[in-house]
Amino acid sequence: MKSVVSVLFLALGIHSVGGVKLRGSELINLLDGNSLLSGSYTGSTTVLGETITGHIVIDSDTEADLSLSGPVSLSCADEAYTLDGSTITLDNVDEDGDCVHDALDEYDVTLESITYDATNDVITIEVKYLVMKISIVMTQDTIIKFQDLAALMIARSHLGASPDGVYKGSKTVLGVSITAEMDFADDGNQVDLKISGPITLECDDEPYTLATDGSTLTLDNASKSGDCVHDDLKEENVDLESISYDSSSDAIAIKVKYSVITVTVDLDHQSSSSPSRRYK
Repeated sequence: MKSVVSVLFLALGIHSVGGVKLRGSELINLLDGNSLLSGSYTGSTTVLGETITGHIVIDSDTEADLSLSGPVSLSCADEAYTLDGSTITLDNVDEDGDCVHDALDEYDVTLESITYDATNDVITIEVKYLVMKISIVMTQDTIIKFQDLAALMIARSHLGASPDGVYKGSKTVLGVSITAEMDFADDGNQVDLKISGPITLECDDEPYTLATDGSTLTLDNASKSGDCVHDDLKEENVDLESISYDSSSDAIAIKVKYSVITVTVDLDHQSSSSPSRRYK
């Protein structure tokens, strides 16, 4: 009798694993090693320098929320679906007035297929735009595997943090390497920024603001003549599109645009043993 009650409690309850809430059915599947279509799935792909991110939340056996962000934008809740083997069909996607149908029609995009790989617990969305087929592979991000808990706890420790220390990264475009470095000062509102390669820039003590969303980093004077970053980028005919900070991975992404080419350079946090201007 005790074992029956324990299973019912596990199945009906909400449980916390590594700070992440899981439904009882999800935790049972986790413990049993099963992989079912449940929870949420996220993935992204980059096409011609633009990143498209897909996100699906499985609400029930018959309804799901679907969103796409990037050059194609879509956010649809409670979409009816059918799972038949590995094929996921959005029941109303061919009907006018359906959220997914109307959004894709607006962007001249065709939904080719949605498939579910139960072995790897991943969902793949394939869409077609003009002559291009684009696939977005989305992995489960609700159910946490035990071997991922340590990484999860480390990532959670960064949430709400601000950039600190030195971040470096590089990107190769058309055979040419672009390297970027950001060094954050102790006072929390100034940064040294360096870019080398076909674009050359070296600016110290640039005031910046990290938005309340904890992600958007703005160089306060980058649009003003006389500012080092503004003048150097103008000389190179380059536009600074954005700087974003990901506190979960403690990384920075700098996006710049030259002519019709958009380049994103990802900067990783360097170890504390790396030299910083505060130790120069």
